[in-house]
Amino acid sequence: MKLLQTQVTAARLVFKHAVRYEYIEKNPLDLVYYPKIQEEEEETEQREYWTKEEIIQFLAISEQQSELRDFVAFRLLLFSGMRRGELCALTDEDINFEQRTIKVNKTFAWKKAHIVKIEPPKTKNSIREISIDQTTLALIKKLITANKNQDLQVGARSSRSRLIFYRYKDSEKAPLTPMHFNKKLDILCREHHFHRITVHQLRHSHASILFKAGANVKDVQERLGHADIKTILNIYTHVTDTKREKTADLFAKHMENQN
Repeated sequence: MKLLQTQVTAARLVFKHAVRYEYIEKNPLDLVYYPKIQEEEEETEQREYWTKEEIIQFLAISEQQSELRDFVAFRLLLFSGMRRGELCALTDEDINFEQRTIKVNKTFAWKKAHIVKIEPPKTKNSIREISIDQTTLALIKKLITANKNQDLQVGARSSRSRLIFYRYKDSEKAPLTPMHFNKKLDILCREHHFHRITVHQLRHSHASILFKAGANVKDVQERLGHADIKTILNIYTHVTDTKREKTADLFAKHMENQN
């Protein structure tokens, strides 16, 4: 749409020049107007989440084209609602495969002089246990196994040996930063023309799907680790408003039912 507007503007200037020198009587593009599609596109560009269909399509492409660690990270972010720093700080000890849960009790942080530090979350509400689906757990287990095999080959030397998401630097392990996943996500979005969102907004996408699936605000608040329920309501008004409308319709429908 933006390209079309640019082309029309350039053409309008050409016709304006032609009218000035009396080659034509009127500028035919003076009657051109932009339909409501423009407004819809602007609204879409401001959207900070993916739809269910976009998530499915993205994960299918990521599985084919991304490294295993990146694909697992994207899947986990979308299916857990974890923060970027929480993901980067995960260790294999945080995963309970039998109970199908993940403990979130630390986060990744940049300090001065670019020193990496793993520290407790900022609020007690961020410390939580997240239930996770079996498919995602199986992928995490596959990544952990691949990590161990690569550790043996490289002979890694690092106290961070239990981290799940890391890279090698001179035979030593270095944790992956949120910036790494931002870059990888941006490349995939650009190459495959996905609606552009950030890694943090994968968390928004998770919450949006939860609401649309019928989860209540309190459950979403606890899963995302928000301290204030108002934060949830403010961020996700696009789905909570829809849910309010459906609630009103359900009440009215029940009252109209004579049985």
